[in-house]
Amino acid sequence: SARADELSDLKAQIEALNGRMATLETQPAVPAGYQLMSISKGENGIGTTISIMPTADAPAGTELTITGEIRAAIVYRDAPGATGVGGDDDLDVFSRGTVTVSGKTETAVGEVGGKFTALQSVDVITGSLGISGDGYWGYWNFADGMTLGGGRDGSLAGLDGSNACTCYYGGYDQGFGRGDPSQMRLSYNSGPIAFAIALEDGSVDTFSDDSLGVAAEAKFSMDMISFEIAGGAWDDDDYVAAAKDAKAWQVGAGIGFNVDMFSLKAAAAVGEMWSGADYTIASALLSFSVADGISAELGAGWAEVGSVDEMSYLAGFYYSPVDKLKFGLEAGHKDPEGGNNNSTKFAFVTIYKF
Repeated sequence: SARADELSDLKAQIEALNGRMATLETQPAVPAGYQLMSISKGENGIGTTISIMPTADAPAGTELTITGEIRAAIVYRDAPGATGVGGDDDLDVFSRGTVTVSGKTETAVGEVGGKFTALQSVDVITGSLGISGDGYWGYWNFADGMTLGGGRDGSLAGLDGSNACTCYYGGYDQGFGRGDPSQMRLSYNSGPIAFAIALEDGSVDTFSDDSLGVAAEAKFSMDMISFEIAGGAWDDDDYVAAAKDAKAWQVGAGIGFNVDMFSLKAAAAVGEMWSGADYTIASALLSFSVADGISAELGAGWAEVGSVDEMSYLAGFYYSPVDKLKFGLEAGHKDPEGGNNNSTKFAFVTIYKF
């Protein structure tokens, strides 16, 4: 049988627990005006997504996603004239880290969102650390399929099929597109069809008070095949003092095929550089899955600038045991016309995502 003092202690504990429960019920679990907050993994388990659902009479909440990536690679390069990075024969360790923050909010006039990527890396010439923006973009979906955007996220004249390989460290830039100029873009997307037009800064990452360009693209994408046409023209009165009113342009097309474990992309473009030299570029990339988590790719590129031809050959072999971890072996060789200034790269790459 229970003693009287034990029953009294039990009643006191129950009353204390009831008091604590009543106190917790009066405290909001999320900020005032909101009824639910969730924290979940991002796409493919990478990154963290924070979502807050508002009450019926509060403004729409924001979905915020934070992701990060660290790269480190052992890179061997044999490049004549590699001044400042070890001469003709160079073995080094390169690294970089990025953090990307993206968010979106449903409003009474459509979805508004954006992203920003902060990059910290080692300068290959001086070895010093630096922090910079590696792309930022804001957008407004103001109508069904219609989006107004602005920021820096790649020139609209660039071609999706122009990447001759993934090439984290072992490849060569084939020269398509014009980097990441500041721009304002209007785009339309409906099913497999997409169109876009943009006003871009014409100064190619250098400050200028008189530069402007326009670029446009059209895409048709389905599960097994895709097509793309893109081009642009840019004018910069202050690009170089010796070439006032410098102009550049590019027009290109790309095609892609996806069949089972294989993917083939090819692209070609013609254009004119700021110096006035004409160029023609082409590339192709074959990617295929070897086994679960194992993939490989082979790429080739060709460029003719003025009267000089150049070929590049690229290969990569990658193993990803989980989405957050990847290892790779990369190789690249560039062969300018006449065999002068040949360049070769080999890289062992590690990539960590969170």
